[in-house]
Amino acid sequence: MIDLSLAVRNLLRNRRRSFATFIALVIGSSSILLFGGYRKNIEYTMQTAYMHAGGHLQIQHRDLFLYGSGNAVKYSIVNHEKLIAAIAADAVLGRMVTVVSPTLQFGALPATPRPASR
Repeated sequence: MIDLSLAVRNLLRNRRRSFATFIALVIGSSSILLFGGYRKNIEYTMQTAYMHAGGHLQIQHRDLFLYGSGNAVKYSIVNHEKLIAAIAADAVLGRMVTVVSPTLQFGALPATPRPASR
């Protein structure tokens, strides 16, 4: 209880500094939340555009968009042959599917060239 009263007295004694610190915290927190949401929206838009442009039917592991960017192999579909056979045997989808291409896609940054050693 003594610590709390000491903290309150310190805040009240240096009101301008406390107010400036509070405003800085509010601006920083708001900026982080705003730009984090903006980044997430851009990522979602890019994924949606890729899904629409990449093909009519794409099947992914349920956690691919959440965790797959770090390890695409771990979140790939195991036994995709069985899945392809099930789609081909389906009464509706079997007639619609003409080509099945299992792919594994992942992104990486290009390597930067190292300066030549002398």
